[in-house]
Amino acid sequence: MQTKLLILFTFLYSTIFFSQNYEEQDIFVQNKEGYMIIKPNIEQNIRSKIKTVIDQKLADLISSPKDQSSKLMPEQIEFAKDTLTINEFMKEYSNYNTSGTTFGMNVGIGFYTKEYDKLLNKYYKKDLEILQPVMKKQLINSQKKWLDYYNNDKVLIGNLMNFGNHNYLAYAIQYTDKMLTDRVQFLYDIYEGKMQGTNTYKED
Repeated sequence: MQTKLLILFTFLYSTIFFSQNYEEQDIFVQNKEGYMIIKPNIEQNIRSKIKTVIDQKLADLISSPKDQSSKLMPEQIEFAKDTLTINEFMKEYSNYNTSGTTFGMNVGIGFYTKEYDKLLNKYYKKDLEILQPVMKKQLINSQKKWLDYYNNDKVLIGNLMNFGNHNYLAYAIQYTDKMLTDRVQFLYDIYEGKMQGTNTYKED
């Protein structure tokens, strides 16, 4: 009886193991820099699936303001779409079995970081176009120092954890990814015109 159970467990384990490996081969590919990423066709497939969801959520936000003062401006709609796209992508990606493995989580975080890096650069450049020269210079200096701080902390956390396991990934999500998303939000707030300094923005 014990032998039969051992054979059964071995069979089940090998089935799960090889099916998982098969899926990894099916949805991931190595890029030119040597990093594993989501295959372009899989990424496109996910983007196609989430388009309807994003469009509907945006339509709901636009058509249902609480009052006239809360009506969304074009830049708010743009930012909502930017962030919704990333978040909905990650939700759809989580439907793949391997997204929950250490390997799949690493690839997912890599994608999430890459997409937020794009937003970081996007709103940083937009800010530089609307700030007065003195404020523009200060933002450039601030951004350089923030990038050094952010990158140094990522390296430190990686060294402290010693290996990209689940504990590291959980901490990275809670800390370094939050640093990135908070910075994007800050840069967007500048772009939206939330800063009230008398010499902050260029005159229209």
